[in-house]
Amino acid sequence: MKVGDWMASAVHTCRVDENLNDVAGHFWANDRGWLPVVDSREQLVGTITDRDVCIGAHFRGSPLTEIPVSETMSRNPKTVKPGEDLLTTAALMASTRVRRLPVVDESGRLVGAIGVADLARAAGAAKSDKERHALADELARTLNAITGAPMVGGAAPSKVLEPKKRPAVEKKKAPAKKKVAASGTKKSSARGRGKKA
Repeated sequence: MKVGDWMASAVHTCRVDENLNDVAGHFWANDRGWLPVVDSREQLVGTITDRDVCIGAHFRGSPLTEIPVSETMSRNPKTVKPGEDLLTTAALMASTRVRRLPVVDESGRLVGAIGVADLARAAGAAKSDKERHALADELARTLNAITGAPMVGGAAPSKVLEPKKRPAVEKKKAPAKKKVAASGTKKSSARGRGKKA
């Protein structure tokens, strides 16, 4: 299974000459938290995340409109090509601890992006059990590397683990409700409230 078969080819981008306010607008308008950064020739020059915007704004202490993308983006991101194998791509995501990778052609021009969700879709659509299990195992390793979660027995779990049983909790009985007088009138208290003069 190849990257080109599963990548998203319609990828939202931002330009290296934009500012963080522009990028925040792209994130908001397109429901994204990661964007490839391209130059005027559509050559990939970096990537930027919503976290980069927050950290950049915090440490610069300037309005977002005054902070260029070029100051906060990640430069020289790892990339893959459309003809690369998905298992190799998943291993690269694991080693770099990223959830998505830009896809570039031979000239370095951005042609798409691939993420862990795309790998999961590919695993679910695999034609053979061998291919499905290999990709699912690599995907589990990738997610564990990204999140830092421990692996079960050092390998991807082959089945869902049962949750630990909790001890039974004894239910308490609700207190009995007070009876209301049948006539619908309130009973007066011993202190004389509710008496008519």
